[in-house]
Amino acid sequence: MVEVLAIKLDKKDMQSITKKILYAVVLESFGTLLTFFVLYSLFFNVQEIIMFLGILWFPGIIAVIAMLATGYTLGEFLSTSLKPRYTLTSGIIILFVLLLIGIVVGVLAFNLSNEGDKITRMESWMAVILVFLLFGGIPTLIVGIVLGKKLKPLHTDNLK
Repeated sequence: MVEVLAIKLDKKDMQSITKKILYAVVLESFGTLLTFFVLYSLFFNVQEIIMFLGILWFPGIIAVIAMLATGYTLGEFLSTSLKPRYTLTSGIIILFVLLLIGIVVGVLAFNLSNEGDKITRMESWMAVILVFLLFGGIPTLIVGIVLGKKLKPLHTDNLK
């Protein structure tokens, strides 16, 4: 699925790091959506979930696109410019940074859309970030650990 969304630069294939980051972002997004459905359904009925998704579909798509674009740029930068030593925490840090970028861009997209209330106060921003970190934190942590394990062997490839 990520192959369809992938952009090629100068007619060369994406770097292995970039592919792994993009796969991780897609898995994280699906995991977050699944976590949202499970946790939200414990407290609300299906009609409220559908109504909530009707409001957040546009900001959600914009947030995922921002995460994919940032992940692509980061992956290309890491594979061409830097030769870091990847550890298990590298994947976790990369995905949490991408999640925070997605949350901020999603909130900005929500404010630009004509749907409902605007989020203007700093306390409201912090509450939204906290809620989305709660829903997205568990999938991000799990997928980040897997990404870190996948990136760790690439350290030796970069040194050649």
